[in-house]
Amino acid sequence: SSLISSFTSNIKKIKISGENFSDETILNKINKKWYLESPIQWTANQFAVNEIIQQLNLMEEKAVFSVDELKKTNQSLADYGLETPLLSLELFQENRSLIINIGLSTALGNKIYMFLPNKKRVYVVENNLLKNKPYEIEDLRQKTIFDIPQFEISSLYFQISNSILGSPEDLSVRINKNLKDSAWYFESPLEAYADQTLVSEKISSLTSIDVIKFLDPTILDEALLGFDKPTMKISIQGNKKRQTLILGNKVTNKNQRLNYYAKLESNDSVFIVDSKIFNELVESQKELRNKDFIKFNPDSLSSIEILDAKKTINLQKLENDE
Repeated sequence: SSLISSFTSNIKKIKISGENFSDETILNKINKKWYLESPIQWTANQFAVNEIIQQLNLMEEKAVFSVDELKKTNQSLADYGLETPLLSLELFQENRSLIINIGLSTALGNKIYMFLPNKKRVYVVENNLLKNKPYEIEDLRQKTIFDIPQFEISSLYFQISNSILGSPEDLSVRINKNLKDSAWYFESPLEAYADQTLVSEKISSLTSIDVIKFLDPTILDEALLGFDKPTMKISIQGNKKRQTLILGNKVTNKNQRLNYYAKLESNDSVFIVDSKIFNELVESQKELRNKDFIKFNPDSLSSIEILDAKKTINLQKLENDE
């Protein structure tokens, strides 16, 4: 336990492989945050990675024997599933690493065999490491595309291709938040107040979008993807970070549902997303606009003047608010 925790206390990188994994998974820690480096480049699920580290820290040996002791009984690592381990974790610090190999379950099934090559010892430990199976790429990756917290977002910008609009020009829409009163307003295509509730709901929908499927980069056809002439670009701005999602060509799934090829501007990983919420952005510059033609604070009024062709009526607020 202390041996492992001495590595996890200042861990920089984790490699995950094994007999049950087709691809090696590599996780890097950058500025206190975990990122997937392989088989895809993506923000990691921080909770899932920390859960693995926590499980490693809590491991305790129930029994231990050396490789030499195995040989004396005519046994080998293969008898315990440790020659080609089901799961192999390599933990990295700056200048050293620790390999942890996990093999078969014990006869009763409530414990597993673990081998540390640099110690040349086999340990019997609790089965917590394999119980929840937190090593699949779908569990280790962040589910959403955007990772800027919604409360930090101060600007929403999207550009829609004229091919979608059926018009001669592209549509560019920018909605900004006034940091003084937190009110949203349109900067383009015209200056107008936005509906606060509807903008918040739209941003919540965008930041909740999940990837349907990541694509193997070795089989990708650039012309097929359509990123050279994007269908749409969606950018959100946080306190110190900006993220842009690029949508390429449409693609139909087996249920005839329309999706888009997509990628982040700062990331080479290509994936597929559902088209529904993005298609709704086409009308957003109208739907998200505040329909009130005048905006003021009623409590600040001191007088009202009503005029028509024949008469004028004046209303005055007194000091007692009557």
